[in-house]
Amino acid sequence: MPEQIRVSLNKIAEFAYASARRREAIVKEHKHKPTFIAAGYKLVEDVLPRYFGSQMDAQILQEQLATLSGLHSLTLLQKYSNGITGVNGLINFSALNIKENVRYMPLPMNASDGLYVEDVFINMRPDCLVLEENRCGTRVGALKLHFPMSNPLGDKAGVCVASMMFRYLNQSSTLPSKPKHTLCYSLDVPANKAYKSSSGSKTVFANMEAACRQYAQLWHAIP
Repeated sequence: MPEQIRVSLNKIAEFAYASARRREAIVKEHKHKPTFIAAGYKLVEDVLPRYFGSQMDAQILQEQLATLSGLHSLTLLQKYSNGITGVNGLINFSALNIKENVRYMPLPMNASDGLYVEDVFINMRPDCLVLEENRCGTRVGALKLHFPMSNPLGDKAGVCVASMMFRYLNQSSTLPSKPKHTLCYSLDVPANKAYKSSSGSKTVFANMEAACRQYAQLWHAIP
């Protein structure tokens, strides 16, 4: 059976606009993927279902922040510093983005799905669905989070992630209603920057297809 070429959505979007050295590092990260998840990110991920299920109640994140900040060991505080930054970023995001006609629906923790683009499997799992209620009914979108501080998404990759979320939703057969591109966005948590899906997504998709072809070539070239 051929080896599956795989990548996360955030990473292939970063890959599309990265330097040659960074591109090679991204492929190596996925081809020889570590078996652990950074503890700081994991502590943020653990609270996300309650956070989105509460319609982004910042109090839940404040409690998680207090827990993380209450760790007395300097070593542990350094280890969890990204998690603390992540929670702070989400608190700021919740203060800016709550709307009366929008609901946030958490996904099951084991939910996983993706798209094949140019023989590359992209893990597309959003962090939550975004549902907008209006007089015409319900429209759906999705939110994808980015945590690493050392490699920010940047404007082009951020829009790419949001636009690919819209493409993913368009191909899904399990949605409660039709997707809306303005409800699809990515959030670079440490940078506290949100990006919406582009209305001209054809260019984004063409760039992603080209990036996946180049990613596959590097995957086969790297031992």
